[in-house]
Amino acid sequence: MKDIRSKHGLIIIWIMCSWACSSTKETITGQSGYWTAVVKDYTGLDGCGKILILDSGIKILPLNAEVLNPYHKDDQVMIRFEKMSGIVSTCMAEDFIADIKSIKTVDDNKMTRTCQPVSHIDQLDWASKLSQDHKLKQAEQYKTQSGDWQYLFRWFNGETKLFDCQGKVLHSFDHKQYKKQLTALNHLELVSLIYQSKYLQK
Repeated sequence: MKDIRSKHGLIIIWIMCSWACSSTKETITGQSGYWTAVVKDYTGLDGCGKILILDSGIKILPLNAEVLNPYHKDDQVMIRFEKMSGIVSTCMAEDFIADIKSIKTVDDNKMTRTCQPVSHIDQLDWASKLSQDHKLKQAEQYKTQSGDWQYLFRWFNGETKLFDCQGKVLHSFDHKQYKKQLTALNHLELVSLIYQSKYLQK
């Protein structure tokens, strides 16, 4: 009888331990208390938004997603976080969910990336020379649902490309169907025209 009670006691302890372990938070830090990570935008996937990818390739979905609002795709940051257990997301792209306790740029003395709305193409460092290209027809500024800025450039020869705010080509469109293809992205909002060829202004 004593052995049976002893076994039952072990079972109860094991159950309580399992429940407690699944309910705890694990504080994880790297060197100097921080992990290096890069911001990625998974907005196109159901239930996803911006996520953090550690140098090891581990994908973290922030429980407090608003902490990433000031950051943009490919920004490098330093983070401290608590790994959360027992929480399920609809994103399914992450390795785990975490409560971000602290976040900062890799070098707080430098802006790793600045993406702000502009009023003219010349305000984009990577695109200023394009304003001198007589073949460029016009450039439009778009805002994404996640708050990023993207730019659609159209040339007279039909070439049409969508760039991010750092000049990386995101999409190349069929010039005859670019409007339909652009609409298919469904997360872009036209904000303003930042360049128009003088030939169209006549």
